Amino acid sequence: MKKILCINHSCSLHGAERVFLAGIRACLSAGCGIWVAVPSGARDDGLLHELEPLVGKDHILRLPYKSAGGSLFRTLLVRLYNLPAVWRLSRFIRRQSMDCIYSNTSVTIAGVQTARWTGLEHFWHFHESVTPLSGWTPALQTTYRQWIARTRTTLLFISQRQRREWEEALGCRPQGHLIYNPVCLMSGKQPPVRHTALRIGYIGRFVPLKNIPLLVEAFLRFRKRHPDSELWLCGALDEREKTEWERRCGSGHGIRILLQTDDAESFYRQMDILALPSLRETMPLVTIEAMSAGVCVIQTTQSGMSELYEDGEDCLFVAPEHAEDWENAFEACADQAFRTRLARNGQTKTLQYAFNRQFETKIKELICVS
Repeated sequence: MKKILCINHSCSLHGAERVFLAGIRACLSAGCGIWVAVPSGARDDGLLHELEPLVGKDHILRLPYKSAGGSLFRTLLVRLYNLPAVWRLSRFIRRQSMDCIYSNTSVTIAGVQTARWTGLEHFWHFHESVTPLSGWTPALQTTYRQWIARTRTTLLFISQRQRREWEEALGCRPQGHLIYNPVCLMSGKQPPVRHTALRIGYIGRFVPLKNIPLLVEAFLRFRKRHPDSELWLCGALDEREKTEWERRCGSGHGIRILLQTDDAESFYRQMDILALPSLRETMPLVTIEAMSAGVCVIQTTQSGMSELYEDGEDCLFVAPEHAEDWENAFEACADQAFRTRLARNGQTKTLQYAFNRQFETKIKELICVS
């Protein structure tokens, strides 16, 4: 039985954590023994609830370590802060005779630090784009290159575009593999909720990277010609954030703010269009989920999704810089025939991709067998 130490950067339950869980399930199905490290200072926002029945409480290690990023100075401080946890992880690895380390996200450096101390093979799953909004700064190039060069580290990327970005940022071509993320496919069998107004939706976190103010601006411009249209923004963490965004968007403009939900399928069923105007993405799962549910999708050009879908056939790709471009995209998709064609094509292509099977197969081949 291969023994694997899996390390995550948080206790939240967003896209990267769901991929992390899928990787753990793949390894467990291959007969591997799994132990998981999470930062003890992080509030549990759902990850532990999923992990405990999966691997057992006694296989979860809560240790004091932090994520890198933001600046070189901060990352150096984090390296020092992490040393006690790295020492404990190294002792645990030797005591358990573990075989490899799997780190989730590019800012999770406790894994590569531990790999240097133990000499274990290290698989490092990068989910982020190369952007300051994800913690990257060019000053980190030398540090990351040294970590990769001085350990038996293999990088895992989630799109070809992202891989090229990281290779350019690092100034080298490290050993790495492309694995498209697994996807929670929607059934698409339930009929959409009937409503009169054209309804545009966003689902995700309310963070600067997602570019929500531009989406609001584009919608308000579009609504001048389509006064019955609506914009639903789903993802507020709590009532305080919900109230803050309601204040920012104002009343009487057809904008509705919703709390985050675990029932994304019900949200998609109520939308005519799913919009994602992010400044940068790698492989945005919400757009794939929405397409699998048969929803027309308009998404940012700043992602790797153009590797999988064709603009104007399966969805629309719009650059995130200009509100008028998004307004025009909304106008094009206001035409029901055009919107229906995009939704149908997007759904057909999405269901043809075997995202989950390919992810499980590659994880097993790389981590469990190699």
